[in-house]
Amino acid sequence: MTFKHSIKSFLLRTGVLRCYSRLLPPTAVILCYHSVSDQRVDQSAIISLDITVDADRFERQMDILQKEYCPVTLDDIADCLEHKKPFSRRAVAVTFDDGFADNYHLAAHIMEKYGIRGAIYLAVDAVRRQELPWYCRLHYLFHKAADQEAERSYAQSCVVLEKEQLEQRITQIESLFDHKLGVSAPSPSMMTFEQAKELIQRGHIIGSHTLSHGTAGLLTAEQLHREIGEANQILEQELGVPVQHFSYPHPYQIDPQWSEDSLKETQKTGYKTAVLTQTGLVKRETNPLLLPRLYIGNDSGKQFRWTLESAFAGLC
Repeated sequence: MTFKHSIKSFLLRTGVLRCYSRLLPPTAVILCYHSVSDQRVDQSAIISLDITVDADRFERQMDILQKEYCPVTLDDIADCLEHKKPFSRRAVAVTFDDGFADNYHLAAHIMEKYGIRGAIYLAVDAVRRQELPWYCRLHYLFHKAADQEAERSYAQSCVVLEKEQLEQRITQIESLFDHKLGVSAPSPSMMTFEQAKELIQRGHIIGSHTLSHGTAGLLTAEQLHREIGEANQILEQELGVPVQHFSYPHPYQIDPQWSEDSLKETQKTGYKTAVLTQTGLVKRETNPLLLPRLYIGNDSGKQFRWTLESAFAGLC
């Protein structure tokens, strides 16, 4: 065990961080997930290991969350921010980006086992077409070469495009490689709108993750209206209920993730909350349309606790 790990273990074991966090004003943490899978490694050519969690590890994380923290929903957080009410101590919300089918088949059932309800943000066009998001197709092309720099370079030409232009660009890149992502086993898939409607009935939140999964901070006001405003209209029509929560895509961590124009569009659309991938705590003064989150990977129980305890102690 390294010195750093020894210090972490000592701080967790003695409860020093937890005691210190009690001296601070109550805050909330929003956890960011993507895919929860029992075939994580087998699917890594399509969905990067960086954004997947083994189902058994996810269940261990939810067990810890239920026993040692205070699980809340995005509606709870929105209510506290709107009315300037204090958060419950150690409040934690669980969110998922993109809308992979494993969120329905695995993650939701695991959360419900521990009395937790999450927010799942759908990449609307990918769900509507029942095709994986463009970044999965791009990752598949570069997986064998393991050339992350080249992959990111190609991604930069994609994040500013909308669906028709984006499809053309990805097709062009696939032609350069002379192969493309096909239906293969084990192949991940997107949840359906019917499954999303069922999750709402089971107490989960369904939100929007734009139409095409581009970088909003790089889009024009006209593009943002389609990607945020029109995507919301499509989603509400498909689900038959108001959609009040939004998540900003951040493909390949290409910045800026948001802009003043995108903020105006989320306000115009009437969202109660909008979440980022920016790391941080939610405080009473935080803008509900610019909420930070904590990214959670395939963390062990100890690392999961460390992430949360250090966050509540103001160390994130």
